[in-house]
Amino acid sequence: MGAWVLFLNPDAELPADFVERALDLVDTLPPDVGTVAPLILLPDGRVDSTGIVVDRFRRAYDRGRGEPSADSYLKEEDVLACTGAAALHRREMLLDVAVDGRVLDENLFAYYDDLDLSWRARLRGWRCRYVPSLVARHRRAGRNSLRKLAGRSSRGSEQALTVRNRYLVMAKCERVSDLLGSLPWLILFELARPFFLAWNAPGALRGYVLAAQGLPEALRQRRVIQSGRAMERGPR
Repeated sequence: MGAWVLFLNPDAELPADFVERALDLVDTLPPDVGTVAPLILLPDGRVDSTGIVVDRFRRAYDRGRGEPSADSYLKEEDVLACTGAAALHRREMLLDVAVDGRVLDENLFAYYDDLDLSWRARLRGWRCRYVPSLVARHRRAGRNSLRKLAGRSSRGSEQALTVRNRYLVMAKCERVSDLLGSLPWLILFELARPFFLAWNAPGALRGYVLAAQGLPEALRQRRVIQSGRAMERGPR
């Protein structure tokens, strides 16, 4: 088995020399780099992702998404996480962060599973490196397919998964001291969000019920994840 594993969405596309360039690159990386995040573009050339960031409300975003060009993201640097559309992971890291022998949490369908993996890796001391010289394209054509797989077709149901998975990842990976530091902002956000969802996407409110149902398993995984934490650092 190879030392690196390529995660690729079915609606992502790679140039012919991507793997060759990636293999040349990984030989030069420090041993604590567990993930390589490529520059991911939309078919029209706009930015899709240059890594994942998390704001003070613990919402995850693809950095630079929708910007007309990647000119502001040409520097190789560490990022919090890599989107699952196209990511290169060190096999040693995947084995190190697996919970109950599973690398990906099957309870996190469709959303936040990539953040969950990278966050667990960060807690174990692994770095995620954004490398803009590696370029992939993402058509973002998989959303309807994911809805069909879930047996759901409405935008509200899609947002319900986002609501649920955000809470479950926080329950698994968030450090209490970091949570306390953001508490004033989080309280305001959590108080306002149900009213916003009720007005704009009532079906998304089901995400709170789903989160409550998944919380016991998330807390069980938290005990495993946090007991093996290698560094005192959460998402910034």
